[in-house]
Amino acid sequence: MGELPVMAKLFRALSPRRTGSASAASRTGQPVDPRMDMTDNARQPAPRTEERASAYATEADARLEGADVESALNDPRSIDPGSYGALAEAILSDLSSFVFRDVFPRLPDDLLLSVDRLPVRAQTVLGRAGATRWGDLADLRVSELMVMRGMGAKTIADILVHIIRLSAEDRSGSAGGEAAVALPVRTRRERGAHAPLSASSRLLEAVELLAAWATATGTADMPLLPASSRQDRDGVPVEVREARVWLHGVTADAWLDGRDRVSISDRLHFHLGSLEDRERTILLARIDSPSKRTLEALGLEHGVTRERIRQIEARVMRSMRSWLHDDADLAFAAAGVRHRMGPLAHRDSLSTISGLGDLLDGTTVTALQFLDAMDDGFSGDASGWYGVPSLAAARDTTGLLFADLSGPHGESWHEDVEAAMRSWAGLSDTDLEAWLDLEGYVRILDIWVGPERRSIPDRVAAVLSEAGVPSSLEDLHGALGGQRSLGSVRNALAADARFQRVGRDRWGLAEWGGDAYTGIKEAIATAVRAGGGGVLLDDISRDLPPRLAVSANSVRTFASGWPFEVRGGVVGFAEKRAVTRKDPYLTRRLYLLDETVALRLTVTNEHLRGSGMPVSAGTARALGISPGDVRTWPGGSWDMTLSWSHAQPHLSSIRLALVAIDAALGDDVMITWGGDTVSVRALVIDGSAEAMLGDHSLTLPEIAGALGLPPAASWSEVAARAEARGEHDLAEACVREAARAGDGPD
Repeated sequence: MGELPVMAKLFRALSPRRTGSASAASRTGQPVDPRMDMTDNARQPAPRTEERASAYATEADARLEGADVESALNDPRSIDPGSYGALAEAILSDLSSFVFRDVFPRLPDDLLLSVDRLPVRAQTVLGRAGATRWGDLADLRVSELMVMRGMGAKTIADILVHIIRLSAEDRSGSAGGEAAVALPVRTRRERGAHAPLSASSRLLEAVELLAAWATATGTADMPLLPASSRQDRDGVPVEVREARVWLHGVTADAWLDGRDRVSISDRLHFHLGSLEDRERTILLARIDSPSKRTLEALGLEHGVTRERIRQIEARVMRSMRSWLHDDADLAFAAAGVRHRMGPLAHRDSLSTISGLGDLLDGTTVTALQFLDAMDDGFSGDASGWYGVPSLAAARDTTGLLFADLSGPHGESWHEDVEAAMRSWAGLSDTDLEAWLDLEGYVRILDIWVGPERRSIPDRVAAVLSEAGVPSSLEDLHGALGGQRSLGSVRNALAADARFQRVGRDRWGLAEWGGDAYTGIKEAIATAVRAGGGGVLLDDISRDLPPRLAVSANSVRTFASGWPFEVRGGVVGFAEKRAVTRKDPYLTRRLYLLDETVALRLTVTNEHLRGSGMPVSAGTARALGISPGDVRTWPGGSWDMTLSWSHAQPHLSSIRLALVAIDAALGDDVMITWGGDTVSVRALVIDGSAEAMLGDHSLTLPEIAGALGLPPAASWSEVAARAEARGEHDLAEACVREAARAGDGPD
């Protein structure tokens, strides 16, 4: 079978587009817009047919189809000039993704475009692009010409008709020249044509070669690019192997081959051009700085009222947001931005996306800022950080990931935080540090503490909890970076019941127990160091109890826990403490009451808009949900689903439940799971611990049990547990109760 000419291949590939689009529509159940060229690599929507029609209303109404189009492009002199408009229509509809050089192969690069024969607007567009000869346009795609600044539907049609007329008038081509252009790549090579191949020609050559080889080997029904390399064994021609290697490695840069690319900013410029000057100015001003360019200021600038500016802004905003719906190519580009962005990214990491940082229409508004204003699928702020579906959701997830890794005093190992954040958002080390610093997290040595741990005692508690043994006052002061004087640190520790002085200048956590100056852990650590890194468990169980007034069992218990380990009866220092998931009883605002599990929330914009939300692993575990599980609870007229299919458990939208109780932004609500049902009710927080747990009838033993403490726990012990959970409001309420009951610390 003979090879098809290049132009015939182009039209053979494009002519089924209409039926192919219909097939796509039948698969998706959606109507096909015949205006949209789905093969357009530039992904720019073609101008509306009715707009294009006006460009050549004086031309013949008949359309050219199939062979007529191919014949007309091979020799424009063969058709009546009255059909030039119809030929331009066919090019816009069916060949928008092709390079002009392939559409008009006969025109020489040095041919003058004679732009003075064009309408003024077309002359302006081509003059701005510096196009005076055919070679200035030949390597552009049709779609790239369509999105040049100032290009309109009539202007593009005028230019195409002019090029067709030039092609008909040009006599430089010959029959032999046309035949050389039409020959397939392999035939050209066989005849000695050694001109460099474009990426599109190389792709066509590679596919043809692999198809021919598959036919020759009887494997025409198999993929051209096999999953394995078995087909590349001995006997496979070198050119076949090279074709496979090239197809596997071809990149977008190679395909575009240095040609200008239609960027997001080009698409936005295209749509902004459809607005009136005043509409465009108001829209960009409000996106750029709504606080500085107020409605009043813009009204004075344009000589109209504030209300008129508001009406214009509202109308243009509605129009702007419709662009993503109406323009499949812009929606495609926006989806690419969201995919690259992921759940969290800084704008600097998005800089390789073409045109995203470009300024629009001479303003300081970037394409990314404009896209943020029109796309509800992500949001960002002036810090340069953006999140999908929103930056607020990214902040919430960061807090939950951090909480799940936190120890009892809010400390999280840097390597664990780094691994969790990289798994979730793929942040680099630099971006991770920048994001956490922006959100108020503080790194102290090899740990991080959350933004709620602002005071010196809070941060010292985190450092000690991570170390697991008492530290000198000088070391603790150094760990804080010298933020306060040594005396200030000493006074802060002495006034806080969480700490205990265990040596002349050494401090530990009171929860570790032991006597002042000499605790069990310190004594064991001293014995281990004295033994050169190890000491017999039997020896310290015999020697330490009488000296410390503790039982041998206590010594064994401490020796078996962090920061020690026992191997073969010898106590030594453990290399690292195992990271465990959050205990439900240590999960902030989670309460286990009898047969129910209750979670206290403060209503946010994300809740009201119907977004789902990540929850702590402690909440999921309290409800019996493990990684991979999904469970739904009925709540009357709505359901609630908790799933753990990714790194973080996720709770479905609670909007319907909030609507049912008429909850507003900032309200406190309680989600209560009991048996097979769930309920959501509003809370009235009056400052009491009972109100914060959602029931004024609760007793102290019941409150203690809800936080995982024994029924005999005092108000002071409950306050300490609440503080460890990060519930400062509950801790303060318990401290007040302790003062009234007289069971506070000395």
